[in-house]
Amino acid sequence: MFDTKRFMKETFEPRTADVDMSELKDYFDEGENAVFTVRCLEGIEIGRAKEAAARNRNIRAILEGIVSQRSDDVKESIRKLIGVDDDVPQDIAEKAEYVVTGLADPPDWKLDNVLWLCRYFPVNFYALSQKILELTGLGHVPGKRKPSGIAAT
Repeated sequence: MFDTKRFMKETFEPRTADVDMSELKDYFDEGENAVFTVRCLEGIEIGRAKEAAARNRNIRAILEGIVSQRSDDVKESIRKLIGVDDDVPQDIAEKAEYVVTGLADPPDWKLDNVLWLCRYFPVNFYALSQKILELTGLGHVPGKRKPSGIAAT
């Protein structure tokens, strides 16, 4: 029988893995392993990524309505200004959100960094998103319990 009480008391930690980034070795410090570290996502984070991709699609539709009577140059300028580009498929928009959220190291990457990686190193981009989804499918791991009498920090 499943022990719901024990399950609900458990402390879970994100499952992590290193992903080889040998193709980017020129951008790592000398002697450093060319790897990025990713973690699994929580259910809410997956939902937010899907919502971000849907917002991207909705913004594009609204934009088309607003600028439909404008010249192509004006349309393109507005698209670039608000960050909506017809060249970014919804699949990539969603995976980019997974990578932004699940990338543990380097820790300071934003969406523009991830899209830059996607543009010029697409296989590495897909490797990161696939590993994040794989880890997410495996779920979090039970955290290490503190010995009794030691306060959690």
